[in-house]
This record gives sequence, structure tokens and C-alpha cells, in this order.
Amino acid sequence: MIHELFDHPHIPDVKPARKERQPGELPDDTGNVWAALWGIHPEGGGPFGGRDNALTKFIGFLRAKSIPFDGALQMAQSWNLLHLDPPLEPHEVTLKVSTAWVQWLEGGHEDDTPESVTAAVEKSKLVIMNWQAFKVAAAGAKDTEWIVRNLIVAGGMHFLIAPAGGGKSWLAADLARAASYGGKWIGCMEVKKCNVLYVNEEMGIGRFFERFQLLEPNDIETLHVINNNYVKLDNPAHLTEIVQYVTDHQIEIVILDTFVRVHGYDENSNSEMAKLYEKMKRINATGAAVLALHHMKKGLHVGPVQHEAMRGAGEIAAQADCVMSVENRDGLYTLKTAKQRHIGEEDFIEVKYKIQTEGASVALVELQPGASEYRADVSLDHQILKVLETNPGMTGTAISKEINRRLETIIIRLTAMETDNLVYFLYNKRAKCFYKKGLL
Repeated sequence: MIHELFDHPHIPDVKPARKERQPGELPDDTGNVWAALWGIHPEGGGPFGGRDNALTKFIGFLRAKSIPFDGALQMAQSWNLLHLDPPLEPHEVTLKVSTAWVQWLEGGHEDDTPESVTAAVEKSKLVIMNWQAFKVAAAGAKDTEWIVRNLIVAGGMHFLIAPAGGGKSWLAADLARAASYGGKWIGCMEVKKCNVLYVNEEMGIGRFFERFQLLEPNDIETLHVINNNYVKLDNPAHLTEIVQYVTDHQIEIVILDTFVRVHGYDENSNSEMAKLYEKMKRINATGAAVLALHHMKKGLHVGPVQHEAMRGAGEIAAQADCVMSVENRDGLYTLKTAKQRHIGEEDFIEVKYKIQTEGASVALVELQPGASEYRADVSLDHQILKVLETNPGMTGTAISKEINRRLETIIIRLTAMETDNLVYFLYNKRAKCFYKKGLL
């Protein structure tokens, strides 16, 4: 019988005209205890604290009135268009109504009553705290509970950006390794011991498994994996299943590798990215941190990275709690904080490291300021500046031949030096000609 409930996904063809009513405004029949349902329910407010809660209460109203499933679905779709601002997607309404009816039939859900709706409205009043109440609430807050201090916060949204092949997946795998026993990420940052769900949509399972074997010889019992299942977080069924799994297994970090692979929305649309973020917040609502691996904008593949360099709409970076970037300069990697809304810039991190291979094992190792690899960039910068002092206006190719270093390496350093305000360039017959700052 239950499966039959899903055979009637009727959606009205005609969109009713929206009534002009302010958010939360009730109709004249205020004596009716169900009246709050007929206001306008905005995305994050209204008498029920948001659209989802309002829809849940409306479905309870339909059940309390013993309306059959087919009629209830049509009414819910119409009510969604009239009273939610903005309306939910039709498939979201269908899923919510269908799920609710199954839960009621299985005895796992009580019908709403007029009294329960009245109580919900009463509970929705603003909470205004004095200092002591504010202090107590802050002490129990989750938004400053660090999984990695000053970087990854419990229940937060995080992005790790780099060019394709820039080392993002190695960093994510090393984080999962460190979380398995409360070890150190990149050998220097303490990670809380916790369960990790890694959604891998990039590598084959054999190669992916080998990466963890190289990083950690022992079993990683705290790691859970979804491997090449074509996960789409904008698919309600996929999202619900992931949220349930995260809840059941007390997952505290969900890694998405990569961001572009786990949704079907237009990455360049701010409105669609906002919709996706609303869905991803369901994972955050469990208390889990989300770490999405993401690419830089096309053409930005060298030099220091800021969160504005993230590919796609600006809404992606705007919604994030933290954005980290990875730079790779001839095997010398740098992990930096590009954005972190929970701390001041004075606490932003910058870690230089290398991916070190020893026999059958791999480790991400922090480099100390005295290490030869750490000093390599400084030495090369000095050589480039010395050449430009003598021969200002040289191209990258000419500098490469003069110093006898690979052109790619020289371009990487020149881009970084330009950002650091050490050099600038002018075009001469479409060729970039470089000058030391202060010389022409």
C-alpha cells in the first residue's frame, strides 16, 4: 500500500495568483487557531520559523482534517505557491508530503491538532536575552567548536580551492587520516578525533584506496566512503540519505571531492548556488562540517589565491564559513586561509609543506623556515630581480633562458612577485615585459 502513495505526483498546471500579504500577516479570521498557516512564510522567518516548518505544519493540518493523499498533495502544491516566499520546488513538496504519509501509516508520526499549531506559533516569539542568558547560550554554542583550530569549525561550510591537480585530494585524505586518531594534519595542526564521510566522485576505488594505504598503514576505522555513486545533493533522495547516514554514524566531517561533481545546478548562477547552499545546510544542521574541494577560475593557475578566485558565482564564497587555498610551486605547497568568518585575519594560517615519499609510504610534511625548500622561492626571486635590474623589460622566456630555469617555474614566480608588489609588467607587441618595481 505504501508504494502506491508515490504513484500520484500531480502538480497543478496553473499557478494561482499570490495574495498580497506581508510576511507573517494573518487573515481576518484570527479566531481560527489554524489561521497562522494562511500568512506568508518567508525563507527564514514567519510564525513557524521558516518555509520548511510551515509546510510541515500545513501537512499536519491536512492530516488532522483526514484529507486523502491525492487531494492533500494537490492542496500542498497550491498552498506552497500561495504562501511560501519563495515557493519550494514542486518535487520537494511531493517528497515531503509522501514521506509524511508513509510515516503516519507506519505509526511513526502523530497527527497535528489545532492546539499543537497554536503552541508552535507561541514558541516562535522572538528570544531577547539579557547578558547572563546571552553568556549561557554562547557557552553551549556549536559555532566555535573547532575540529581544526582556526580552520574547520563544527557545523560549518568550508571550501578548499586550487587548480586541477593542485593537491586538494591529498590534503583531504591526510585530514581524514589525522581525524582517525586525533593526529596532526600536515604534521602540524591538531585534528579532533572524529568520523569522516568522504564523497569521492573523482578517482576509481582502487587508486583512491591506495592513497589511504600510502598515508596510513593501519586501518582507518573512522572513515566512511561513497565512491563514484554519482551523488547529487540537489536530488532530495540523495540528500536525505546522506543526512540520515551522517546522523546515524555521528559523522563530524563530510568531504565533497569535488564540489562541481555533487550537484546539477548552474555553478555561475548566484540564485542556484543559494538554493544548493540551503540544501547543504541540512548536512550542517546535523553538526557536521562540510569541506568541499573546488577549482579556481579558468586561467588562474599560479600565484597567491584569494577566495575571489573560486570558480563560479560569488555566492559560493559568500556562503562559506571558511575558504582555504593551495598553491604549488615546484613541489613546494602552501596552504593558506583566504577567508574565515569566525576569527580575525591575525589568526589566519599559512603552512608550507611538501608531499614526501619514503618507500611505500607518503606523508605531508610541514617545512620549517630554515629548510632549503622553504628558501628556494626567496633565492629565485632574488635572481629574477637581479636580472631585471640589469635588463629591464625582459619577457618570461628571456628570463628563463638567462637564469637557466624552466619557463613554467619562472612564470609562477613572476606572478607571485607581481602580487607581492616586487615586479610589474607592460605589454610590448602583445608580449609581457617585466620590470623591477621602481625601475622603467
